[in-house]
Amino acid sequence: MRMRTKSTKSEALQKVYRRYKEENGEEPANMAMVARWGVKKGYCSLPRPVDPYASLADDFSKALREEQRLDSDGRSYRVNLAVTIRGSEGRNVTLWGDIDTAQRSFVEKAVKQRREQIVGDCCQLNTDVDHFNNTRAPEDPIQVVLDFRDDVAERDFLRQRRSA
Repeated sequence: MRMRTKSTKSEALQKVYRRYKEENGEEPANMAMVARWGVKKGYCSLPRPVDPYASLADDFSKALREEQRLDSDGRSYRVNLAVTIRGSEGRNVTLWGDIDTAQRSFVEKAVKQRREQIVGDCCQLNTDVDHFNNTRAPEDPIQVVLDFRDDVAERDFLRQRRSA
């Protein structure tokens, strides 16, 4: 197993979670309970207050992600698309645009980035299942189908039936 030498915040929290499991034997675990336990034991502390503007910006992003409209065929679609770019200070910045008014190049970039996220999720799922199958279930492996054409067609069919 390869591990990084530099401890990140995520790695520190992972360590606290492992301690929680060792001490409490609970799995699966409720993260709210793990957080309270970790603070009580002194393994971690509550986060510093966040910048209210950053918090409000996150709220806007969540709200925009949820907004939907119906098109003339009765399909519900996401109104707002996100594109992440490298900002002038070297930090990632997410820009939002309306699918009905944004330039085509913006929509293409948003679609490409979203597709890359999906591919990344599928690759990680495949790796996770391969690991489980190889180490815990070689005789009865879990099968993962990564071809979604039938799933998409079925959902489209059901959506069309509901709107008819």
